Amino acid sequence: MESYNNSGHRPGGTASGLTLTRLLVGVATAPVLAGLWGAQTLFESTIALGEASEELFRGDRLPILNVPHDESESQKAQST
Repeated sequence: MESYNNSGHRPGGTASGLTLTRLLVGVATAPVLAGLWGAQTLFESTIALGEASEELFRGDRLPILNVPHDESESQKAQST
C-alpha cells in the first residue's frame, strides 16, 4: 500500500519536479540579472546625458561675441 501526505501526493514523487524547478530558476537567473544590470546602466547613462546637455545649453562656456555696431545707425544718432 502506498503512503500519501496531507496534500494527497506521494512524498517521493516530487523529486523530478523540484529538479526541474531548480533547473528553470537557475537558467532564468542569469538573464534576469543581466536585464537588471542593463536597465541600471541605461538609467545612469540617461542621467549623465541629461546633465551634459544641461551644461551645454546653460551657456557658461560660450564665447562672448563682439557684435559690431552698424555705422549708419551711429551717424543717424549723431545727426539728430
